[in-house]
Amino acid sequence: MAYQELVTNLGLIESKAPAYEAYFNKIRPRDDKDKFRRGLFALASVHTTWESNCALFEQLWDLEWLCDLPELRRRIVASRAGLENGRVKAFSQYTAFFWQFPGFLTKKDNESWYDFADRIEKQFYGLGPAKSAFLAELLYFHDNRNVCVDTHMLQSYGIAASEVGSVKGADLARIETHWDCTCRAMHINPVTARWVLWDAKQGQPSSRYWSKVLEGERIGLPITSAQMTFDI
Repeated sequence: MAYQELVTNLGLIESKAPAYEAYFNKIRPRDDKDKFRRGLFALASVHTTWESNCALFEQLWDLEWLCDLPELRRRIVASRAGLENGRVKAFSQYTAFFWQFPGFLTKKDNESWYDFADRIEKQFYGLGPAKSAFLAELLYFHDNRNVCVDTHMLQSYGIAASEVGSVKGADLARIETHWDCTCRAMHINPVTARWVLWDAKQGQPSSRYWSKVLEGERIGLPITSAQMTFDI
């Protein structure tokens, strides 16, 4: 089913890929603060909608809650993303580790993309395989080869929503490899393809309905349908 989805949407992916990749090149992480915030965004995406993901991230953007657990909790509650106790634990542990080892989120030259995501998963509470791969996407965009195999992608492989949680280990690795190899055979980037298809499923012409919060000084910029392009 995933192969057929790629074949059916190949023209769409090919037509949008240059704009997607040019846009995400513009908003690549530039420094440690940018990398740190990408980790915040990935953690904020756990067990919630993209709307709540963005709302929580916007609450945390200014970093004025650092070293202030009550303020961190207040902002999590204000976002209405839920799971306050787990999120306080995840954000506080991530914060403490990152600023002690800011180079951790840099992929090593001798490290595969799969090993990079696996290293992230093993280190950070709250990030499973999918969200660890998502963080790698947020850090490296289309340079990354290991896609986030989320619920929507699993369903494209014929896995029912009720069975998504049972897909782990070797089965997950087979799906990751199949998606990567299929995209390579079609000469399209696996991460770009996933993002184009995800946005199309949301009825959106680009990623800016959610990725605008990653644009630095442009955070909170109201975007109308007429502005939903990658020209920033």
